[in-house]
Amino acid sequence: MRASLEGINAANSGLVAAAAILLYQPLDDTLINILFIVGSFCGMAFTKMPSWLMILIGLVLGFVL
Repeated sequence: MRASLEGINAANSGLVAAAAILLYQPLDDTLINILFIVGSFCGMAFTKMPSWLMILIGLVLGFVL
């Protein structure tokens, strides 16, 4: 049972990475886009900020910028 859950987790991680790449492809390689990507990654990886708050911050910054 544990091995099957680890496999499902690995497959899910791969699908999320593939979705992130597909969503990034139509964007221009501007400094603001790269800063958004790095800032989002650092916010999720190094803080205990909930994902709904990250989405809300991105939504507000998208309207402001």
